[in-house]
This record gives sequence, C-alpha cells and structure tokens, in this order.
Amino acid sequence: MNSFEEQIKRIIEESSEDIKSQVKEQLKKQVIESLSWNLRDEVSRITKDYIQENLKQEIEQILIENKEVMLREIRNAMIKISAEIGMAITNTATQNLSRASNKSSL
Repeated sequence: MNSFEEQIKRIIEESSEDIKSQVKEQLKKQVIESLSWNLRDEVSRITKDYIQENLKQEIEQILIENKEVMLREIRNAMIKISAEIGMAITNTATQNLSRASNKSSL
C-alpha cells in the first residue's frame, strides 16, 4: 500500500467518531426536511378535500354572482396590458430607427 492510501486510512480511523457524528446530523436534517415536505403535502391534500366537500358550492355561487365584475376587471386589465405592450413596441421601434438613422448619417 502506498503512503497516500495509508494517510487516508489513518485520517479516516482518527476521524471516525467525527465522521459518524456528521453523518448522523446530516441524516437527521434530511429526515426533518422529508417530514416537513410530507406534512405540507398532507395539509394541502386535507385542505383540498375539505374545500371540495364543504365549500365548493359556496365558492361556485360567489363566482357566479361576481362573474360580470370579474369579466369587467379582466377586460380592463387586458386593455392596460395591451396598451403597455403597444407602447413598449413603439419605443423599441423608435429607438431602432433612431440608431439606424444615426449609423447611416456617419
């Protein structure tokens, strides 16, 4: 066995308790993280089931009652977004034309 291998083995032997401790801590962290994600998933599932079983009709009724308001707000938002997109396109085109004009005058 070469000296490098011997050094590595010696380091591992000397540090075995530290290594075990670190591995144990990492495993604990991974278990806690896994349990947290599983808990989140379970809470989401329970909430979804509760809404489906107990609130679905009420929510649908609220949406039906407010359909016109929602459509009006969606329409207004789409008009504003379209105007902003149009202005951005116009500004970009203006800048491009200005740059092209400046290059051609050189």
